[in-house]
Amino acid sequence: MDNEIEINLEEELEEQEIKLEEELEEQEINLEEELEEQEINLEDETQVYNLDYNPLKNKPKINSVELKNDKSFTDLGLSDMTNFEIENLLT
Repeated sequence: MDNEIEINLEEELEEQEIKLEEELEEQEINLEEELEEQEINLEDETQVYNLDYNPLKNKPKINSVELKNDKSFTDLGLSDMTNFEIENLLT
């Protein structure tokens, strides 16, 4: 009788193991599919940004001065401010 119970337990364990393995495989497949789907979405949303202003047609401007190459405050029609002037602006 003990042998019979032991055999039944072993069979049950094997069945549960098989079920767990099947569930795991299914989850892995679902995860792989989901990952592939996300990768495809990422590829569709990829945008290329050019950080070089030179090829742009409508270059940005400050005080009507086109921003190309290096510009100083003076080049842009601006002047330096002292700490005192900045503090006066903030109060």
